[in-house]
Amino acid sequence: MKVFLGGTCNESTWRDRLISLLKIDYFNPVVEDWTEECMAEEIRQRESCDYVLYVLTPLMTGSY
Repeated sequence: MKVFLGGTCNESTWRDRLISLLKIDYFNPVVEDWTEECMAEEIRQRESCDYVLYVLTPLMTGSY
């Protein structure tokens, strides 16, 4: 079982807190340098994960 951790980036720490509690595999799409390859991998992971979670916080500034 695997969960995709989508949602707010912008130095938000919600993923760090959640990852420490997870007992299943996860994909964290946040990377230092966003590239076309990163976007393609994010799409692959989002399509293959059993669960897709999006957390939106006040730090959210946009979407794609």
